[in-house]
Amino acid sequence: MPIPTPDRALLTKSIGVLCLLTAPFWLYFLLFPADYDYANGIVVFLIVVIIDVGLILHVSGNDEELRKIMTAGLFLKLLAAAVYTAMMFHFYGGGDSIFYFQQGGNISQSLINNGEIGTIVGANAHGRLDGTTLLHIITGVLFVVTGPTLSGATVIFSSIAYWGVFLFWKAFATAFPGGDHKKAAVLLFFLPSIVYWSSTIGKDALLSFSIGLTAYGLAIMVYGARIGGLAYIAFGMFVTAAIRPHIGAVLAISLAVTYLLGQNRAGIAGVIAKMIGIPLIVVGTYYVFAEARDKLGVQDAEHAQRYVNSWAENTAYGGSSFQGGSLTKRILSAPALPFRPFPWEINSVQTLIASAEGMFLLALFWIDRRGLRFSLTHWRSHPFVGFILFFSLETAVALSCAFGNFGLLARERVMFTPLLLMLVAAFPASHAVNTLRPLVYRPRIDAMAAGER
Repeated sequence: MPIPTPDRALLTKSIGVLCLLTAPFWLYFLLFPADYDYANGIVVFLIVVIIDVGLILHVSGNDEELRKIMTAGLFLKLLAAAVYTAMMFHFYGGGDSIFYFQQGGNISQSLINNGEIGTIVGANAHGRLDGTTLLHIITGVLFVVTGPTLSGATVIFSSIAYWGVFLFWKAFATAFPGGDHKKAAVLLFFLPSIVYWSSTIGKDALLSFSIGLTAYGLAIMVYGARIGGLAYIAFGMFVTAAIRPHIGAVLAISLAVTYLLGQNRAGIAGVIAKMIGIPLIVVGTYYVFAEARDKLGVQDAEHAQRYVNSWAENTAYGGSSFQGGSLTKRILSAPALPFRPFPWEINSVQTLIASAEGMFLLALFWIDRRGLRFSLTHWRSHPFVGFILFFSLETAVALSCAFGNFGLLARERVMFTPLLLMLVAAFPASHAVNTLRPLVYRPRIDAMAAGER
């Protein structure tokens, strides 16, 4: 069993102590939100925490350090949910999660009384099921079981997002057996933006799970030749497309390119898996892309340009807004999206926090630049690296083109931030050098061996 490094162990213990000492405060804000009913919420909270702790004990096995990281991460997630709820009520006077809660309550009453969903406020006039309507329905069905409970739903959605992060970590451990698994766990479970933005009722929590499940399915398909991974990929991809069609299309394209161009890593079984998987992934990609184009109403390149320009203008509001310039400039600046706003772009408290995390990520990339360089130059021999690069870059381009607000960008980029974090732990400097050597010299060694025979 690997020995925890002092810094990592201290960080985990510090977060655990922070959650324990502040428990009376965050439990109050989480379980007693304003004037909403709290009895059902307390019951749901206890049930979810018991289930989550049981699952942590199961998946961590004999790995004590992973168990401590995951446990601290769980309670940090609940703390973040309390902070989000408090901010929503005391600073913003409401938010999307309240709207989801209200509509979910209406749907649950309609289902109980009439056996049907009923009228949904804001539903697509053409009868198409968009992401927001889907969230209303999911929340309504949930409330049929739990009763309308804001705190209970917040805890459930936070738990879903938490296990999505675990799936990202599981994908990392499968794809990079020589990587620093505990470093990856610390980054994934403790990074503030990942913890905070998906800790409430909303699309971000479901996307954390669906993209994490897709990543895990890809990892076991590519590196373990397990055909069952296709089921995870299909479910994750279509859930993502149902919630955000454009991200579903990006995810599908990234999967197809990775699977088509990446080298086989699982021998004969991998070849068979590719023969089965490639046609299915290509067909699935075409379907998801066509559905995304249909739902968004985008028919051609000119229409798409007008669409993203309109989005950028509509989101350029508030203290965190910025002018991104022409579409070409926004596309070219997309690779810098994970690290923005830069210090000279700070104009509010929100952008200060987002900038601090961006500079932290940039520092991580600089410290592990050798491993990062290895990742960039060997993505074909490590297909999961290709998936990380394709999905992150495509999503960054989409967000850079469509948003003119640093606050929204900080929230939306958590869809690919977990994948980017993997790159700083996948190939530690020593492993990168050792891994590079056989890739470069294996043909020569094989030739020498053949000559000796």
